[in-house]
Amino acid sequence: MRAQGCSRISCIVLEDLTAPYSRPCVLDIKMGTRAHLDDMTEAKQASARRKCERTTSGSMGMRICGMQRYNPPSLRYLFEDKYKGRDLRPGQVKGTLLRFLDGCDRKRAFAILKRWGQTVERLTALFKAIAGYRFYSSSLLLLFDGDLSRPAHANIRLIDFANTR
Repeated sequence: MRAQGCSRISCIVLEDLTAPYSRPCVLDIKMGTRAHLDDMTEAKQASARRKCERTTSGSMGMRICGMQRYNPPSLRYLFEDKYKGRDLRPGQVKGTLLRFLDGCDRKRAFAILKRWGQTVERLTALFKAIAGYRFYSSSLLLLFDGDLSRPAHANIRLIDFANTR
């Protein structure tokens, strides 16, 4: 993507991933069992190791880092921050993921999960094709529209992939 005015200089183009949604619901999942790079300071490496060891990053290879979901009955957004995600135990992750889809009927939830499954399959194929690369501290951002009057639009994006080797 080339931003206007960026033909001769390097630019970073930001995209509002929530723009297509009327009531954006967003879940940030940090992927992997290692979040530190070898060229980080010892203190930062130690901090990243402790975080992985003490959270589901170490045991499951993923950690929920935050959630925003729309609650249709209350007409309000509900939020869970990264600290709540750090406190989750492996046996609580499934319930948290299901809670993210609260408010969706079975048909809508199935459509969202089907779309996410297709995207994960494409990402898996991509990662297999680029063997040898490592993505440290990258996240998957899961999105869907919590507005029940609109079609069940959903997406997954890879974010925070600046630390790639």
